[in-house]
Amino acid sequence: AKAKLYAMRAVELRPGLSGAHVVLAKILLQEHQPEKALPELRAAAKDDIDGSTYYLLATTLRQLGKPSEAAAAMQKYKQLHAVRVGPATKRP
Repeated sequence: AKAKLYAMRAVELRPGLSGAHVVLAKILLQEHQPEKALPELRAAAKDDIDGSTYYLLATTLRQLGKPSEAAAAMQKYKQLHAVRVGPATKRP
C-alpha cells in the first residue's frame, strides 16, 4: 500500500520521470487494474530504451482486448530488444 502511495506521489511530483510511471503501472497490474496501468505505461514508453516497457504495454493491451495495439507495441518491443541484445541467430 505504501509503495503505491510513493509511486503516485513520484508521478505527481515528476511526471516526466518514466521510471515512476513504470513502478506505478507494475503495482496497478499486480492489483489487477490493467485499465489504470495503461496510461502509466503509455507515458513511460516514450523513454523505453530496451523494450521492457513496450513489452508490459503489449501484454496489458492484449489483456484489455486491444489486439492491434498490442501487436504494434510488441513490434516496438522486438525492435528495441534486438538493438539492445543484438539480432537473434538462427540455429541449424
